[in-house]
Amino acid sequence: METAIAQNTPAELCAVRWERVWTDSIVSLAVIVEYAEGTSHYYIYHFDCANSIELDSAHMLRRLGISIDDYTTAVRRAAAQAFDRQYAGFDPAIGGGAAYLLQLRAMTVAAAGNSDPVPFLPNEDGSLRIFPSIGSIAGAGWYMTPLTVSFGSAEAGTGAPIQSNSSDVWAAITLDGTGLQVSFESSGKNYPVSGCYADYTALLAANIGPDAYVFALTAGGFVEAVNMTACSRFETFCSMGPLYGLSGITSLEAGNGTAYAVDADGGKHDLLPLVQSVESGFSAILSGAWEANRDGDAFRLRFGEDGACTLEEARQGSRVTSTGALTVLGMGDGGLLCACSLTQPDGNELTAVWSIEPSFGSLQLCTFSGEDVLDIGADVLRFEPAQE
Repeated sequence: METAIAQNTPAELCAVRWERVWTDSIVSLAVIVEYAEGTSHYYIYHFDCANSIELDSAHMLRRLGISIDDYTTAVRRAAAQAFDRQYAGFDPAIGGGAAYLLQLRAMTVAAAGNSDPVPFLPNEDGSLRIFPSIGSIAGAGWYMTPLTVSFGSAEAGTGAPIQSNSSDVWAAITLDGTGLQVSFESSGKNYPVSGCYADYTALLAANIGPDAYVFALTAGGFVEAVNMTACSRFETFCSMGPLYGLSGITSLEAGNGTAYAVDADGGKHDLLPLVQSVESGFSAILSGAWEANRDGDAFRLRFGEDGACTLEEARQGSRVTSTGALTVLGMGDGGLLCACSLTQPDGNELTAVWSIEPSFGSLQLCTFSGEDVLDIGADVLRFEPAQE
């Protein structure tokens, strides 16, 4: 590296440095590798000097008295919020558009909950400095970003419950200490809203376009949406994530058959075209033909941008083709939450809700609820682009 710098030739690697943190007899070491384009990679190690053993992240969390579930939840929230700070206000007409931003956000949240805990360093005040990979529209597509998460303190934005009722939306959605929840007075059923990672300050229910929505204003000045019409059809409620192109929003209001986000200068932004941009972005991510193989069985899925869906199954010499429609409801912990309604050749109708993680050039699909159409069970089925 030094020779390359002296000769004025490109050097990808700029520097390697390290820092250490002691927790009783455990030393945590961070090796930071810095690159010429301004990014860094972090390698984290924990060593119990009293017992002469290295600890992985899961064992270190147990030593700190933090459960894996609590840690994963905190990492997902921090990673999603970091992504939104970077891109929620980004003009979706630039570059890959809303489709690419939605894909990166879904991948960011899913990666934060992988089986191996995101690496971290403990801080003296009991918080953790975490190093999740955040999706990026530039460079390699991923960058490790240092963030801080705390445990045991009250979450911001979860004080007095915030409730939004509307005869147009025919349900109540409430924000309290447990997050966002949809309640139906007619049936007495309550549903949690998945994919909510921000701190929310206001809710607005409005019937715009052909569907009813609930809009949630975040403490960061962004707006998220829940398509109540689509979600209620499949009894699966989730946030669509931020409406891209909005930032610095201070309030929400309805009127003239639509809903508006109001910024600090009093400017009003019509939410209908922004919702439509996100929903068309979902379709763009999945459209095309995808195929997977498992234990000799072959599966082929085709998604159209109009929502049409075809499933071809080749199992043990027999071939069955089912047709129907796919509705992308929003995002969850594992990626996109998608409801698929299929009609088999014998007229039998099936409905599956899938969690789909859109990776680079592939789809990782697992069953979220409903019928296990693909017999996945608790496993994940990976689909690659089909050969036409």
